[in-house]
Amino acid sequence: MMLVTILIVFILILILLIFRKFLSLKTIHLVYGRYSYEFVRHYKRLAKKSPYPYCFKDDIMPYLRLSRRSDKEITSFQTDKNIIFESIPFGTDESGLLSSFKSPDCFNVFRINGQDLKAYGFKIFEFEKEVKVVFYFLDRVYVMGEYIIDHVNEKDIGRISKQILDQFGLSIKYTASKYLIENKESSLFFYENGFSIIIRYTDNRNGQFRELA
Repeated sequence: MMLVTILIVFILILILLIFRKFLSLKTIHLVYGRYSYEFVRHYKRLAKKSPYPYCFKDDIMPYLRLSRRSDKEITSFQTDKNIIFESIPFGTDESGLLSSFKSPDCFNVFRINGQDLKAYGFKIFEFEKEVKVVFYFLDRVYVMGEYIIDHVNEKDIGRISKQILDQFGLSIKYTASKYLIENKESSLFFYENGFSIIIRYTDNRNGQFRELA
């Protein structure tokens, strides 16, 4: 009987040793969630890669700063119209927003100054092209959304830019590669580099995100 007990204990210990990495990852998954900084960081330690396709492979900070107002090259337009991304109000909780979406096509999470910034990306059809939409959450609060449109030509750029300007009552011919449309609460940043377009919608009321970006 003692021998059987020792054998069972040995087998259990062996199983724990073999599956300890999986068990630790599963525990983190249960405690923090699969789309958490802790889970992704631990997964990367074990597998040497992210569990999800990247929305961005590079450092996020230079990317966020593309639309900084200190950039003198950015022309700004004012509008009284609402600036809202995918008809979803800024400030929406992460779980509330994502409950109506399928699993993301890409995902990133960054920890910056003790705050978690998450990016969930989905593929949709918009502007007569396949587009990646990305929702950003700072500590679970929705603060920014983007359309990222790749493989565009000069005709696409002009057509999409005109559609954006017309939407906000700015019926003008404007050909700069980047500009800002804003009101008191939010802003839209249009940027193109000849190959792709970024249309970024930002909540200007969130002080934490403004300081971050």
